[in-house]
Amino acid sequence: MNHRNIVFTCLTVLLFAPLMSVGQMDNLANMSAKWVRSNVRNAATDAADIVNYNPAGLTSMNNGIHFSLSNQTLFRKPQHSFNLGMGEQSYEQDGIDPILPMFYAAYKVNKLAFYSGVYVSGGGASANYPNGSITTNLMGLRILMDANAAIPGDAADYKMVSNQHLKASSYYLTVPIGVAYAINEKLSVSVGARYLKGINKTEAGMELAGSKDLPDSPFSVNYNAYANGFGGVFGVNYKATDRLNLSAHFETKVKMEFETEDFEGNVPLTANGKRAVETFPLC
Repeated sequence: MNHRNIVFTCLTVLLFAPLMSVGQMDNLANMSAKWVRSNVRNAATDAADIVNYNPAGLTSMNNGIHFSLSNQTLFRKPQHSFNLGMGEQSYEQDGIDPILPMFYAAYKVNKLAFYSGVYVSGGGASANYPNGSITTNLMGLRILMDANAAIPGDAADYKMVSNQHLKASSYYLTVPIGVAYAINEKLSVSVGARYLKGINKTEAGMELAGSKDLPDSPFSVNYNAYANGFGGVFGVNYKATDRLNLSAHFETKVKMEFETEDFEGNVPLTANGKRAVETFPLC
């Protein structure tokens, strides 16, 4: 099989395999500061951050060790509004995300290139609502109904949920490792794996208030959820001309099953052992 047939076969597999599980990495700007600056890195061959975008292209770099270390600071003010039957309510996030680092490394020697790194492939930002959000409102209304139903007689008269707050974060730390090989001056391929560790943290709280006879009742939930997973990474790079470079890479699915740990608070467990708060969106 000549190199043109190899190129056609590799590109066909890499272009059509994603149709079985459609994904798009270009909407995740937190994986490379160079991507934020240029808005495209998928066929680049000029820096170590292509470990993430075009690993097969690493064989086009000079012999030696290559590093890429950068950080992003996110200034965000997401806001959401809703009406749960008590009038329009609006909540806005507070604070910034100052540290979102990414590190890539490659070692090129002749036709081979070895690579690794650490970056955030998903999440990477926090949700900080010091005055509450739709999540705390929904959770509080459920607790309010359950509490009033459990209290006998006229004492069951909590009217509102107050002093709400929510702070949550989600990070998918990713460590790739692999090798690229130059079949000839134009064509190179790569194969590797990646390890993902999902880290989700949630702190939320509120108080039931408005009762004539009962004191305000605080409720809180504080837990961490972790998951681990592995997947494969395959790539191909073809230098068609000095001004045209073609590349593609495919990442397999990574199954993540989160387990809740370090639970604190007085929000009760559901029947299947998961925390009731996990059924709400984190916003």
